[in-house]
Amino acid sequence: MGDDYGDSSVQTTNLAMAFVDQTTAECSVLVSTMKEINEKVRAETELRKTLIQKVPDPLRSIENGAEYFNPKIVAIGPYHRGDPQVQPMEEIKKAAACDFCNSPSHSAEEFYTKVGEVAGEARSCYADRFEDMISEKEFTDMMFFDGCFLLEFISRDSRPSSFLKRWMTTRDYRYNLIFRDLMLLENQIPWVVLEALMSLRPVPINEFIQLFPVTADVDFNGLLTKGEGSGHKPCHLLDLVHERYLGPKMEQKDKNVASGMSFFSSATDLAEVGVRIRASKTFHFRDISFHRDLLFGRLSLPPIVIDDLTPVLIANMVAFEWCTVDESDYGVGSYLSLLALLMSGEEDVKELRSKMIMRSLLSDRRTLDFFESLSPHLLPGDSYTHVLVCLNDYYRKRRVRVLVHKFIYKNFKFILAATSAVIFFVTILQTIFTVYPRK
Repeated sequence: MGDDYGDSSVQTTNLAMAFVDQTTAECSVLVSTMKEINEKVRAETELRKTLIQKVPDPLRSIENGAEYFNPKIVAIGPYHRGDPQVQPMEEIKKAAACDFCNSPSHSAEEFYTKVGEVAGEARSCYADRFEDMISEKEFTDMMFFDGCFLLEFISRDSRPSSFLKRWMTTRDYRYNLIFRDLMLLENQIPWVVLEALMSLRPVPINEFIQLFPVTADVDFNGLLTKGEGSGHKPCHLLDLVHERYLGPKMEQKDKNVASGMSFFSSATDLAEVGVRIRASKTFHFRDISFHRDLLFGRLSLPPIVIDDLTPVLIANMVAFEWCTVDESDYGVGSYLSLLALLMSGEEDVKELRSKMIMRSLLSDRRTLDFFESLSPHLLPGDSYTHVLVCLNDYYRKRRVRVLVHKFIYKNFKFILAATSAVIFFVTILQTIFTVYPRK
């Protein structure tokens, strides 16, 4: 009986040890699998930051999202090549490609070969590879025709014989639609394709970028055709436009001036507490700053030009930041977040117009509606946080002066009227005493 009990105890112990060993082995496999998946996901996430991809669903869900993100007349790249509204332009693209390759120095075959050499790399620039939908030959053809068309569209004015120049003028509605479609995130072509074509025929892309809306009077003299100069090599045309409008990174001093943040709800609120808004010296989105002087605070913002095309470019630059940009440098998101914060009503739009911050060709209502629809989806970066912290610090350290200024600002008309009445009354008394002097 005792032996049976001993054997049973040994068996139980062995089973327990076997279970522990099995559990340990399973845990090791599980941990190893988790690490592999973690590394894979991290690598894919980093890779996606350099890829051309579709606009995230939350952005597409904004009001008029299709108007901001879908092409109207021409498809560049694979995402919209099957859309019915872009099919008439396929023949036009081929005609434009023929013109672009009409070079005394190089044959059309040389241009096509250049594209073929980078087609594999270009395909890897898309988040979706379309392997089951587009063959290698079809992809190379698409890159060739789309790249040639884009560059011919950019350089058409410098070529009197250009088919596109004869087909449309800058006042033609098709010109504006094509110009618009080239801004779309989902309508980009990898820079390596454009670079390959431009190695045989240079194109003045820097001059073309100056035609983009949003800002004015930007100095583009430092732009190079291949996107160099700032050490930044673009992924595509939208990336180049995005980087150039951001401008150089601005030095931010006193980043940790306060532990909390107060969110002002409008430009009027800032005016009430003695913060003057003024236009920055440049039109770069990164040129945002806050300074305090003896009496007032001064918030400097770069001016922005808003016309019918601007919302499209802005929305796509925001989408580009969602997909690719490091979170500390959401330059467009930071700038637009500040503008949206300052606009709670049409009177704030008027205030920004009067300060030459907002140069909008749209109505106050349409301008406000656009920012209200986009603001929940903006990703503000360090510059946005820095300015808000500075505003909070200004309010906290000058509380008495802020309250006095706020009282004077809100009651200025009454104070002015009362002062005028007192002066009038004193003037009457002086006149009376002059006419009837005391004896």
